[in-house]
Amino acid sequence: MSRMKTGGRKLGTPNKINPLVKVRLVELGCDPLEKLVGLAKAAEDSDNINLAAKIYTDLLAYIAPKNKPIDLSETEKPTEGIRVTIVDA
Repeated sequence: MSRMKTGGRKLGTPNKINPLVKVRLVELGCDPLEKLVGLAKAAEDSDNINLAAKIYTDLLAYIAPKNKPIDLSETEKPTEGIRVTIVDA
C-alpha cells in the first residue's frame, strides 16, 4: 500500500550534510574511493586476500546491481518428467 507523504523533505530534496561533507573532503584533498582502491590493492599485494575481497565486494555494489534472492517454495516444484542422462566421454 502506498501512503501520501505528509511531512519531512519534499521528494528529491538532497540531504543538507552531503554537500558540506563533499566540500570538506575536497578541501582536505581526500578521495575516499581512491583510498579504498589503494587499500584493496595494498591488501592484495600483501596476500591479505580476505580484506581485498571485502573492499572489492563493497565497491562492486556501486557498479553492479544486487541480485534478489530466489524463493523456491513448495509451490514452485520443477516440471515433472525431466530426464538426466550421464554419458561417459
